[in-house]
Amino acid sequence: MEESGTGNAGKRRFGLLMPFLCAVLGLYALQPATAAPDAKRIQSLVLKKADGYFFTSASCMYSLDIGGVDPSTVTVYMNTIPEHVELLSIKKEAYIPASPAEGEGTGTHIEVSVRFSKSGDYRLFPLDVQIAGRFYTLQFENVHVYENAQRISPKLSVDVASPYVPSGTKTLSVEAGEHIIFTVYIQYAVQVASLSWTIPENSLFKEIRRYDMAGNAVHPDFSPELCPLVMFDWQPLSAGTYTLPAVEVSATAYNGALTDMEFPRYTVSVRPAPVAQADAAKSSFAAEAGAAFEPPAGLVQELAAVPLSDADLDMLVQLHRAERRRFPLAFLWGRDAVKERRAAEERFGLQPGAPSAGVPLFFMLLVAAVLCAVLAAFFAAAKKMPAAVLSAVLLAACAAGAVASGVLCARHYALCRGGPLFPIPERNATGLAVVRRGSRVRVLDTAGGWVYVSLLDTSGWIPAAEIVPIE
Repeated sequence: MEESGTGNAGKRRFGLLMPFLCAVLGLYALQPATAAPDAKRIQSLVLKKADGYFFTSASCMYSLDIGGVDPSTVTVYMNTIPEHVELLSIKKEAYIPASPAEGEGTGTHIEVSVRFSKSGDYRLFPLDVQIAGRFYTLQFENVHVYENAQRISPKLSVDVASPYVPSGTKTLSVEAGEHIIFTVYIQYAVQVASLSWTIPENSLFKEIRRYDMAGNAVHPDFSPELCPLVMFDWQPLSAGTYTLPAVEVSATAYNGALTDMEFPRYTVSVRPAPVAQADAAKSSFAAEAGAAFEPPAGLVQELAAVPLSDADLDMLVQLHRAERRRFPLAFLWGRDAVKERRAAEERFGLQPGAPSAGVPLFFMLLVAAVLCAVLAAFFAAAKKMPAAVLSAVLLAACAAGAVASGVLCARHYALCRGGPLFPIPERNATGLAVVRRGSRVRVLDTAGGWVYVSLLDTSGWIPAAEIVPIE
């Protein structure tokens, strides 16, 4: 009897436990299942560099965010390390995605720190990542590693931009009396301390433009970009073999050291010029040193002579702006902005340009069109058809004039400070031409620090700093 009682009690306890177990299992079943990570999305992720530039002998970091993946389910491996690369650390931590597109819930932020012992282009081997039991291989971004900024010495380079000389070569061939226009660039420098040169014998040598390096002194952060220093026009007058006139430059490096830089060596083979050209060159060379240099015909676009000072350039800009704001009938008072601007261009040796569209004319035509429309409606309502027809004709003429004037006013123009015109927004590209200082160009497009302009039949890119907008 006792055994039977014990068995019944056990059955009763089991019967009471069953509903509890069923309730626990039911609640567990109601819990939302953890969403499996999107394998396609994760496989497309790339570890990108977290710093602006990578340097040798310094900690360089790659980073990656995996949205919607809890860090507790992530394991990271880096099995293969390339030559000249040292793995410093791999970290993972939780982060909250900023947008639903990155995933929901907690995400995983991964940081990989490495150190490079040699400069150059690198692409690390894929990173192995295990997420919730599944394996993925994630690619690293291609990077360029620069020599440590504390060890880099400033460098000089030369870009020859002349219609007679091919760009990108260090062996030049010209005739005596021809112009060689070249620009000296500096790289990996904070500030230029000194700049000088020696005028070659038996030749004409002229500084065309001096560029300002003050921006690097104010913002001494590292930059691999080439910075222009000075532009020259060299005219050898006798046949022979020469080297490009050397420019002596001292500059401050990123480690604070003052460095005297080596000027690139260019070999220039000068052929004898025809007799007429040689006589003209000799007479030009015989002129006193302070005489003004006049470029030969046909070199207006190629030769970037600088007949204008900064004050003259500002004055010419103001004349262009006054021309755009001129009253349509200003010439009746004996003073016309177009005549003043053209006279200034002729005084500076520039080709006078066509008149600019006047903004007041556009508004006058627009107001006239509105008035004609009101009169046409009024006369039509009053059944005075001849007057209504005449008003409609005047409306069409004023509207057409307003549209044409508006299109011309909407065009953007600027004055060029002088410099090469490039086919692509790259300073290392071969120049199409050299735009003369003070020339008016039409602005067609902008991209970053470059502006796409047109001048006569030539279009190309020019740095934004080299133009002054005409409002």
